Amino acid sequence: MGKVNPSLNIPSILGICLGIVAISIYYPLMNVSLPTITKELHAKLIEAQWIVNIFGIVGCAFLVTFGRLADIFGRKKIFVFGLACTSLAMIGDALSQSIGVIIALQFFTGLGNAIMLSASQAMMSLEFPEHQRGKAVGLWAMVIGISLAMGPIVGGMLVGYLGWRSIYWFVLTLALISSFLVIKFASESKNDHDAAHLDIAGTILVTLALGSLVFAIVEYGSLSIHWILTSLLVCVLSTLALVKVEKRADMPILRADLLKNPLFLKASINSSLLIFFTWSVFLLVPLFLESVAHYSVVQVGLVMIFLPLPQVFLSLLVGKRYNVHQAKYWIASGFVFAVMSAALLLALDGSANPMIVIASMASFGIATSLVWGPTTTVAVSTLSVQQAGIATGTYSSIQELGGNLGAAFGLLLARSAQGGFLVGFHHAAWLLIILMALGIFVALSMKTDHISEKNKTPAMAH
Repeated sequence: MGKVNPSLNIPSILGICLGIVAISIYYPLMNVSLPTITKELHAKLIEAQWIVNIFGIVGCAFLVTFGRLADIFGRKKIFVFGLACTSLAMIGDALSQSIGVIIALQFFTGLGNAIMLSASQAMMSLEFPEHQRGKAVGLWAMVIGISLAMGPIVGGMLVGYLGWRSIYWFVLTLALISSFLVIKFASESKNDHDAAHLDIAGTILVTLALGSLVFAIVEYGSLSIHWILTSLLVCVLSTLALVKVEKRADMPILRADLLKNPLFLKASINSSLLIFFTWSVFLLVPLFLESVAHYSVVQVGLVMIFLPLPQVFLSLLVGKRYNVHQAKYWIASGFVFAVMSAALLLALDGSANPMIVIASMASFGIATSLVWGPTTTVAVSTLSVQQAGIATGTYSSIQELGGNLGAAFGLLLARSAQGGFLVGFHHAAWLLIILMALGIFVALSMKTDHISEKNKTPAMAH
């Protein structure tokens, strides 16, 4: 499986963190730049939506498969391959003269996202001493959360002063530095416990099911009802086939033992709801502020800087005071702030009062701080180091499913409302309020007080 380092390997940890930052910050960077990209490349809003969803579909479909490949062939090798995919896509995007090329390259960006998400947590854990593995998972979650939160302000400044192509050069720089540090300093690890089986059929069926569902949502109103119904039929048939195939698979992409674990499942659902909210807000708010309220891209970044500020301060506070047995109360409190954030979006009109936007983003930042780390810790508290890659992949796949649906439904509601984008934006906010309220209910139903003492630090178990 690979040795756990007896002391901290700082250069390796830094390299892994930079890789995580590269893939995590890319989504908000991309969304802040979308209005500018669509304008300069004379693209339609629905084409901009496909930039987001191709990235998400590929990321979701391949997470578990590459988690298993990382377990088999080595997490370091697979992580570096993910960095290479991301770097290739960033170069192509930065040089692109067509929206179609950018959409196509999202395949490689999504692949890099899937690879690095699935391998990074296990790599991070193995760079810490055994008794500090909880800190490793906490650092992993904190880096992702802060990267997502910092994306809008970084993107606003880059696009505003250097142009939209600069976001791709920025991510490329992070990926290259990460590659150097990981190749030179990171230790290799594998899973020698399980047989080397891949669920190729499961991967194909997940891609078909999710891709056809997202296609039906995104293209609703653009294509005839026959195409939409056909796409939904493909989704249903693929899902039914997936359930049947997974029952016979040696190493299924859908782990029944994980999905039947109430604590893991509820934590994953909560995380999925948070990512639904995150992808929706990161996609819709910049579009609304730039296209309806006529903010500049720099102004968008400035008002959204109040999103990461709570993350910076609260992540450390939550990390010190957090007790896994009380996780459900932290998570439920976070979803209360998420409801507040979405409710404030309802108060926005065409002028988009900056104070309301700031209050909404600050509430969002508090919500993320309270939900992200505790949810991740609870989810992995019942899993095993030997199966770290595929377990993380299963958890992250459910997250990515939420993100894909958030982007697809959010923009569909915003662009298809008869009263225009503002009315549709409010419809999307109502959907977020309902789902965040559901998150409160799911969190409070979690039996986190039953987590055993030996699993309080996140290690992965069969």
